[in-house]
Amino acid sequence: MEDYNNTNPNGNQQPNQTQYGYQQPNQTQYGYQQPNQTQYNYQQSNQTQYNYQQSNQTQYNYQQPNQTQYNYQQPNQAQYGYQQPDQTQYNYQPVNQKKNKPGNSGGPKKKTGLIIAIIVIFAVLIIGAGGTAAYFYMNEKKNKDAASTTASEFMKAYGSQDMNNLQGCFPKRLKKEDEIEEFTDETRYDGVKYFGYTIKDIEVTDAEKYSVETAEKDVSDAYKKQLDVKSAYSVSVKYTETYEKDGETVENTLTDNVICGKIDDQWYVLDPALISKKNQIVADFDKEADDGQSKDVVEKLMTCFAESDLDGMDECFASAIRDAVSTKDSKEALTEDFGKLNEYGITVTVGEYSVSKPEDYEVREAKDSVKKVYGIEPDFDKCRKFTVDYSVTIEVDGESTSKDATAEFTCGKEDDNWHIYNSNIIADYNALFSDTIEAKETEKDEEEVRATINGFVESLALLDIETVKSYMPDAVLNNDDISSTLDKLESQKAQLDSYGAVRNLDSIDIGDLTKENTGALMIEVMLGYENSVLYIEKAYSTTVTFGLSISLNGRTESDVITSDMICAKIDGKWYILQASVVEDE
Repeated sequence: MEDYNNTNPNGNQQPNQTQYGYQQPNQTQYGYQQPNQTQYNYQQSNQTQYNYQQSNQTQYNYQQPNQTQYNYQQPNQAQYGYQQPDQTQYNYQPVNQKKNKPGNSGGPKKKTGLIIAIIVIFAVLIIGAGGTAAYFYMNEKKNKDAASTTASEFMKAYGSQDMNNLQGCFPKRLKKEDEIEEFTDETRYDGVKYFGYTIKDIEVTDAEKYSVETAEKDVSDAYKKQLDVKSAYSVSVKYTETYEKDGETVENTLTDNVICGKIDDQWYVLDPALISKKNQIVADFDKEADDGQSKDVVEKLMTCFAESDLDGMDECFASAIRDAVSTKDSKEALTEDFGKLNEYGITVTVGEYSVSKPEDYEVREAKDSVKKVYGIEPDFDKCRKFTVDYSVTIEVDGESTSKDATAEFTCGKEDDNWHIYNSNIIADYNALFSDTIEAKETEKDEEEVRATINGFVESLALLDIETVKSYMPDAVLNNDDISSTLDKLESQKAQLDSYGAVRNLDSIDIGDLTKENTGALMIEVMLGYENSVLYIEKAYSTTVTFGLSISLNGRTESDVITSDMICAKIDGKWYILQASVVEDE
């Protein structure tokens, strides 16, 4: 092994300095030494030691006062010396070159090993710094891309009402927060679905670093939960929202800044302000949808009401209200009245109606109100109140009259459907034309009552006892006093007939008819006719005056009889229930 020391042949050495030499096997050793330095030789076997100097080089010395002079010499080059007083001269000379020949003095030359080592160290530092910078750059780019993807997926799930993916956008510790649960509750999106709300053309336009401390504080202030956020970004997402309203498609281009944070190597949405904003949007859509859907039910009922479509009206009522006794009774009465309208030739037309804006109705108060009337407590979770103004035109016998009316509706949402929870309008509607029907019906009843009384009196004047009996109900005929009176009249008729006498009804005057209380009359009948029970539908009382005459052998005698009568309708037929008759003969 050859031994090369680190001393420059040209004496390139400075005082009081340390010389470092480093050599590895089969490698070139670079030595750098200045005078009066401590020399360290690091030499391994099979190494070659080189001194940085080339022979036959021109050495350039440039030196200013109190400065270091650097000499660099290559073979066969002329040496130029630029030297000023009090300067230190440094010679840089490549190794593995020939030494200067005698007379070719280049001045003192030194070893360059230390400089090479320093250069290598700087290179390592630069390369290390560059690698670290590249690592951080790539890591932040990865975080930025992950945050952008999270924000984009969040907007996509929100726009398509994808509740599973929407829930996955939030850390587990926040999923049970009221605001988050509301935001990810599928039932709360009925409103946006009602309007056909969608989001399209989602585009991330920017993503900027966001303060981790601020992100953690925002979550802590909003939800009282502490999260360990590793990194955070504010991601700008541009999108277009569309929905149908009033028969038109609405499009709005919007941009949201979504704060996303990294927790346990996963990226989530950490943006209480945005969630509150989106929750309010959902709530607004829900309210509009509830207002619209509840109003739709009222308008459907009014349409069926105008068309006398009772089955269609039934569909608008909640099942509990539809099956209630009061509702059934009202509907039965209305059905009956519809038949009477046709019978009497009465036309009823529901004119234009106006439905008020929906009013929020406190759920507890609304339930108590329904329970009070119908005896059941409904299970609706939302409630609205409406007022409807409408008009009804009634035409009878070529004359028409109009009436204005107001109906109030209680609407509740139960099992995702809106229904009406009061049936007042059926009874109210019935009342609008009930007076007309009653007047027409009274007119008809009075005609039938007068015809019944007239027939009864005529058969009585003619002593047609069988016909007289046909005008009396069995409960009256079975009465002993009535039966005895009829037997007496029948005997009298036989006697008159044997004489050849002829009886005539000369006149009949039926006074004003007075409508009787059927309940009181039934009790009176029950007491007066040996506990006979009769279901009396209607009854009228009046005073009848009629004149009778009897002709026998050319002689005629006349008499005027006054009778108080009650005519009652039983099982759809009119009967003489009571007749006080006083006869002279």
